[in-house]
This record gives sequence, C-alpha cells and structure tokens, in this order.
Amino acid sequence: MPLLSLEVISERYNSEYENKLADYEALGILYYAIYNPFSDRRSRFRNRQRLEVYGLVSGKYELLPCEDNRIWLPEIDLALGYEQGTHISWCREWLYWYNQSENRYLTDREDAIIAKAIANQERLIANQECIAKQEAEQKMQRLAEKLKALGINPDEV
Repeated sequence: MPLLSLEVISERYNSEYENKLADYEALGILYYAIYNPFSDRRSRFRNRQRLEVYGLVSGKYELLPCEDNRIWLPEIDLALGYEQGTHISWCREWLYWYNQSENRYLTDREDAIIAKAIANQERLIANQECIAKQEAEQKMQRLAEKLKALGINPDEV
C-alpha cells in the first residue's frame, strides 16, 4: 500500500475532492495530496488551497495544516511544499520535498551544478596554492643568487 497519493489538478475536473478522496480513504492510503495550481483563478477550484494534504486519522481523512506553503508528514519525515523554481528552462511553481529543518531537497540537476561549482572552486584553490608555491620558490632562488653575488653561501645562513 502506498503511503502517499499525489494528484495535480488539471483544468478538466476529475472529482479529486470528492470521489477520489473517498476512494483513497477507503483504501487506507496514509496521505492524499492535491496540488491545485488553479486556486487563484475564477473557477470551481478558487475556494481550495494551493496544496491540500489529507492525513488518515482513525480511518478518516483530516485536512492537515499548511504553513509557509509546506505540510509536514511525520510518518515519512518529510514536508511537501511548493515554491517558484527553474527546471529545464521552465520558471514556474514546483512541488518540492523539505527536511525537518525546512531545507528544500535539491533536484539532481541542482545537485550536479553545485558539485561542479565545488569542484571548480577546489581546482582554483589548488592552482592558486601551486602558483603561490612557485612564486615563493622563485623568490628564494633570487634571494640565494643575491647572497651569492655578495659572497655569502646561502646554505650556510
């Protein structure tokens, strides 16, 4: 049995708020989430929240509170929420998972971009350290040459 069923409302009505709610409740699915991107439009969905998650309590669904566009799901130790984001050149509102500290889990693409940036930064630091070492060695060599020109053996100093 799945722990969560997620429905995304389309402009075509499919009884998400009545029949499907009752069906999932009868099946015993712990959470039934409905994401309604049309909640701000003049339509049959305007009186609904953007994201509604129903939790099964004693065999009956109860609407869970939504805070800061997120709903905490304790049994799966995650929050489901929404915010603006860009994925594959699409800038719009997306659903995301959040941890208990309210940090959004990154997408694979975001994770790869961050990993690449970290690798580039580490390469840059390594290059800077190499350059600094070479400059220090050149400075030491110039100093040794000046000492020799003055008749001083740099190995004895």
